[in-house]
Formats: sequence, structure tokens, C-alpha cells
Amino acid sequence: QRVLQNPYVIHHLGFLSSIPPTSLVLYSAVALLGVFLFKNIYLFLVLLAQSTFTQRLQAKLAVRVLSAYLYSPYYLHLQRNPAELLRNANSEALDIIASVVLPGLILTMETLTVSAILTLLFIAEPAVSIFACLLLGGSAMLFIKTIRRRLSRYGELIQYFRGKMLQSVHESLSSVKVTKVLGREKYFLDT
Repeated sequence: QRVLQNPYVIHHLGFLSSIPPTSLVLYSAVALLGVFLFKNIYLFLVLLAQSTFTQRLQAKLAVRVLSAYLYSPYYLHLQRNPAELLRNANSEALDIIASVVLPGLILTMETLTVSAILTLLFIAEPAVSIFACLLLGGSAMLFIKTIRRRLSRYGELIQYFRGKMLQSVHESLSSVKVTKVLGREKYFLDT
């Protein structure tokens, strides 16, 4: 009942006063349920499209990497560690998708959402919106500057240790007879 006495509601949604309050609550609940259902269906379709796109891109990248290795001259294979080639063919495409493409897609969607919200806020309250943007923007810039170098270093370490792990697995399994005869299982597990 109080909602119907709000000046904004009276001015813009005056037709609501002709609807009985019990029916209005029912209509509002149905509308809210409809919005919730629409939002979930929309999010499901967006995630499905995103997943399909990234899976196809990952498969294309993996095929291109493998193709480049298969068509490279033999002497390059002699100079490179097979574990490194295995890692690149198997996991680099996944890493590119996980660390570049997916964040790029998420950033694009979030940017569009934030832009729409900011536009509405600037229309409703320009001064407060500018202050909030400056405060949040400054905080975000400070946070990004603080962690950028550290994240880059962690990425390099992850790649280095993943290569070492794959090298150890490849060496231990490709010479499993020698490993077992010499009893060197523990050596490979420790490295």
C-alpha cells in the first residue's frame, strides 16, 4: 500500500492504483520470477556460447602447435627436449585459453555491464557517480600496479616447473626398463 503512495509511482505508474493490492503483489511476484528465469536462461546461453567458443579455439590452437612441430625440420627436434614439445602441444593451448581468452571475454562482458550501470548512474546522479568512479578507479589502478609484477613472475615459475615435471615424467616413462633395473623410481619421483 505504501508503494502506491510513493510520488514516483503515482507520477509514472499511476495505472497501478487501479489494481487491488493482493493482485499487485501476485503480479509483482510473477514478474520477479519471470525476470529471474530470464536472467538464468540468458546466463546459461552466454556460458554455453563462451564454452563452445573457447573449446573450439583451444582445439584449433593445439592442432596448429602440433602441426608446426610435425612439419619442422628434424634437426630442431634433436635440439629440443621432447617433454617441452609435449608440454607445448598439450597444455600451452589450454594455458592461452585460460589466461588470455577467457579473461578477455569476461573483461569484455563486465565492461559492457559496468558501462551500462555507469551510464544510468551518470544520468541519475552525476556528481556522486564521478566521485565513485574516481575512488574505485584509483583503487583498481593501485591494486593492478601492486600485483602485476608478482603475477608475471608466478606465471614464469609455473611454466618452468611444469616443463621440469613433464620432462621428468617423460624421461622416467620412456626409459622405464632402465629405471626399474637400476631401481631409480625414487629418483624420478623426487625430481
